[in-house]
Amino acid sequence: MSKNGGRSNDRGAVDQEKIIRTFNYHHPLFNLEAIKSQTELPKLNEGSVLNFTGSYFKYGFHEDALTSSVVLCERILGKSVI
Repeated sequence: MSKNGGRSNDRGAVDQEKIIRTFNYHHPLFNLEAIKSQTELPKLNEGSVLNFTGSYFKYGFHEDALTSSVVLCERILGKSVI
């Protein structure tokens, strides 16, 4: 996977014959209703063996997905994981 227009972060050009498929991804655009509902998302993880994390718990960036996963791990384990 490369995020830099066919160039990896540190190895130069990607061999075009090795590329199976390309995709264009965009960060989600949240409307006001979606932003307000984000406060309800943690409730999905109450009283169930199925838990949710993801970038949609905040601003839509991969760092937000990591943060939501850390928060969930800390809740499950009852201690800080970082």
